[in-house]
Amino acid sequence: MGGKNRTTLAREAAVAASGTTPLAMMIKTMRAFEAFADRHANNAKKFEYYSTRAAAIAKDVAPYIHPRIPPPAPPPRKVSFPLPDIVTAADVVAASAAVMAACRAGQITAAEANEVSNVIEQHRKAIETAEIAARVVAIEQQQKRDSKE
Repeated sequence: MGGKNRTTLAREAAVAASGTTPLAMMIKTMRAFEAFADRHANNAKKFEYYSTRAAAIAKDVAPYIHPRIPPPAPPPRKVSFPLPDIVTAADVVAASAAVMAACRAGQITAAEANEVSNVIEQHRKAIETAEIAARVVAIEQQQKRDSKE
């Protein structure tokens, strides 16, 4: 095979001078096929032909126009390490220490330690809320007893 002939060189020069990119050409062609399909909406065979061509080009153009949707994140892994029971708000200190120890030992990542700590914190809030509610009930009962005397 020899070098490029004059016709090929002239065509390449014309394309380069026009500034038309392959993507722009694909979009232009897709729109032309779409317009042809619209013009021939009453002729099922021609409509299908032009629509199919437009759709094929759209499929080829789509990755260049629309960003890829990343795959869904993998589900979080189940972590397992010794954690003391948390019955009172005071037990949270020991539980937090266990989380830190597991993180330092490489049993869980820092992100996983953060997640577990958030769960512990929510549990602490629930315990404190229950303890406060119990105190309020006790105070109200004491006030009722005092008012009867």
